[in-house]
Amino acid sequence: MSRARTEQSATPRGDRLVAHYLAYIAAFNAGDLPAVAEHLTEDLVFDWGDTMPALMGRDAFTDFYALAWSHFSEQLTVSDVRADGDRLSAYLDTAISVHTDWPDCPIRPMLAGARFTVSGRMRYRFRADRICHIGDDLDDIDPSTTTL
Repeated sequence: MSRARTEQSATPRGDRLVAHYLAYIAAFNAGDLPAVAEHLTEDLVFDWGDTMPALMGRDAFTDFYALAWSHFSEQLTVSDVRADGDRLSAYLDTAISVHTDWPDCPIRPMLAGARFTVSGRMRYRFRADRICHIGDDLDDIDPSTTTL
């Protein structure tokens, strides 16, 4: 379940983006990839900086998460959501519990039994009320160097 504290949006558009975003987070936390995909444009770009290669396209994103979730469970807790125009940012705490070894994970090797939380601000750009770009601005923990 996510908890979200949002700043007051100055526009109905901002309120609508926040609602779409929170629905995306609910689908993500439910592990419902078809519902997640409904919130993404076909040409989505997921760019997590130096942590892993960018995922280009909605199919690449959902394929990655289908594989990832076969190795670990993930829950997002959202706070400090801010919307402005076609952009939204949110602070995320991502709790990960690894249930199956994934030695060739593109982030770093994952070992069954590991649990950790990655926290930071993520930034989203929307087009026609769907997410077309996801980028990070992690400021607490770099998941590529977190000790598991």
